Amino acid sequence: PLSHAVLLGLALISLLNFNVLLDFNSIPYITLQKPSVFVTGQEKILRIALFAKQITTPQATILAVAAGGVPYFSERTTYDLLGKSDSLIAHELMHIDPTASLIDFRPGHNKWDYAHSIGDLKPDLIPEIWQGTQAEADPYLKDYTVIQMDQFKQWLPNGVMYVRTGSPNIRWDQIQQYIVSQNPNQTGAAIPIGTSIEP
Repeated sequence: PLSHAVLLGLALISLLNFNVLLDFNSIPYITLQKPSVFVTGQEKILRIALFAKQITTPQATILAVAAGGVPYFSERTTYDLLGKSDSLIAHELMHIDPTASLIDFRPGHNKWDYAHSIGDLKPDLIPEIWQGTQAEADPYLKDYTVIQMDQFKQWLPNGVMYVRTGSPNIRWDQIQQYIVSQNPNQTGAAIPIGTSIEP
């Protein structure tokens, strides 16, 4: 049997190797001298969830990329855009970019189906569209109102979210000042990342 020292050594080497995949300067993260690389993402999820709770009624549904933290903190029924908890999407084929490097392969982050998630489920709030798929989502957003908030620009492209036009589960008085367009898809064009949208 392997000694405890050997097992401990293997565990430390594994920990170091997994962190190196994220950042070659991983020692400050392992020794807790810097916050985890995931802190910013978790803050984004928390802010989206709390905002969702503020602008929706308890009966509202949300379509989330982060289908763990968003439903937990928003306390709203949430559909999983990436299909980890949606059996229809989970059984579909993966979207694989043949030009992407192996380091960009992220199991659990390569399945989505906007026809189902937006077209069939009709969520009241869509806080974000999966990165790089805006043009694919646009045809399904015709029944959604675009809202844009400066406070979300550091986390979401242009600080944009989508609310289902006319939904009784949206607290419209809470978002009136953020409404950009009642018909986000009239041109059929994606909103380019980094472009400012004016009402």
